[in-house]
Amino acid sequence: MAELFKGVGIDNLPTGIAALRPRERAFCLNYLRTGLWTESARAAGYAHPDKHAHSLRKNVGISTFLSKAAQALTEETKQLVIRVEERSRALQQLLRDELEKPPERRRAGRITRYAAAVNRTDALLGALKNIGKVGHVTVDATHQHQGEVAITVPATALPVLAQLRRDVVEARTGGLN
Repeated sequence: MAELFKGVGIDNLPTGIAALRPRERAFCLNYLRTGLWTESARAAGYAHPDKHAHSLRKNVGISTFLSKAAQALTEETKQLVIRVEERSRALQQLLRDELEKPPERRRAGRITRYAAAVNRTDALLGALKNIGKVGHVTVDATHQHQGEVAITVPATALPVLAQLRRDVVEARTGGLN
């Protein structure tokens, strides 16, 4: 199960996953991948995805788990922004250094690779910084003993964060040599 959640950018499973039933776990995993309630219910195997998506959104255990997952991804995103900014500065410096060389010592292949890496890194940085601007949805869940719980969850942030995390990992492993 932990390996599946790593695929959507969550390295350490938030507490509460064990309390969910297998289909609820599948629903959460699919929601973290897609950000779509009904599609996630369908992929998890619910017979009436529209109806179940609505009730799953109100499930306290699921809402709490997704909220914790969002917090974990938000913290990881902050760390990613810092690392990507550092990488961007380093790549820009490498590109500037190569361009400042006398023309006969410049290597076109390096310039091309550095420029492409700078563009990818800056695009990733822009996307990471725009995550906070994603619209929010409020999920209200009622629990018998605690009253109403309001959880604000970014509608599309989780799958976007997961994809960005995969992009960063790919850039790190397949980047400049």
